[in-house]
Amino acid sequence: MNVYEYLCKEAGRITDASLSDLKDRGYWERTEGERRAIFADMLGLTERLGSKSLPVKPVVTGTLERRGYRIEKLHFQSLPGLYVTGNLYVPGSERSAPGVLYVCGHSPDQKCHYQAHARKFAQLGLVALVVETIELGEIRGHHHGPFHYGWFNWYSMGYTPAGVEVWNAMRAIDVLQSRPEVDPSKIGITGISGGGSISWF
Repeated sequence: MNVYEYLCKEAGRITDASLSDLKDRGYWERTEGERRAIFADMLGLTERLGSKSLPVKPVVTGTLERRGYRIEKLHFQSLPGLYVTGNLYVPGSERSAPGVLYVCGHSPDQKCHYQAHARKFAQLGLVALVVETIELGEIRGHHHGPFHYGWFNWYSMGYTPAGVEVWNAMRAIDVLQSRPEVDPSKIGITGISGGGSISWF
């Protein structure tokens, strides 16, 4: 049995047993904090949570004016040396609006492929930030290390592809909340395919 087969077997065992101890709602509520901590650890985020010391400092590289909204092309640093690219769709309204983070999945066209979704959010009066997935858009790096290349040592170093995408999404929410056009108390997240998974995480 190789490492990949072992991980698949172990994932199946965990999945099969995952709901066996959820006896009632009270049990879930009592153990929620512990489960969240375990999940954060599985993603490799335990040390990062609560220590967002690096300012994201979004940089706008260009603006496209459209009827009723504008698109700001931007990037920000989520980790030292890791620059996340995205497009911010801002409605023409003068009042602060709810913000929506849209996380791309595994389409090679990334934010360009999903622009109709973000455009619709802006037309409905929401500020929408679309961020890209590592390796699949403008962000250089490897997202599929374990899956495509067998780099299972990533896990032993505390790094997971899902974990870094969750972290990038968390920092993207920081970007949204820093914008004067956004009501920071009204933030939502959605996505498609792998981005939908990250939004659920």
